[in-house]
Amino acid sequence: MDETAAAVAEIVAELTNLTGSGSLDPDAELVELGLSSMQLVRLVTRIESQFSITFPSDAMNAETFASVASTAAAVDAIRHRAQG
Repeated sequence: MDETAAAVAEIVAELTNLTGSGSLDPDAELVELGLSSMQLVRLVTRIESQFSITFPSDAMNAETFASVASTAAAVDAIRHRAQG
């Protein structure tokens, strides 16, 4: 798991009270991990704060937040756009 995915996994683990973010399957559905809609809002705000990004409206969809891997990929894409 890369650095971004590890950070997202850690936030998800905290929000869902799962122990050991390293044991999270990055491709597991966040809903299957127990993430509620309210926790999803918290996930977005925590990621935006931690990575100093803002998710654009077109990224606010089920595909972006389907899993740790898809969320981390979106974070990396937003950071890349901001740098470039």
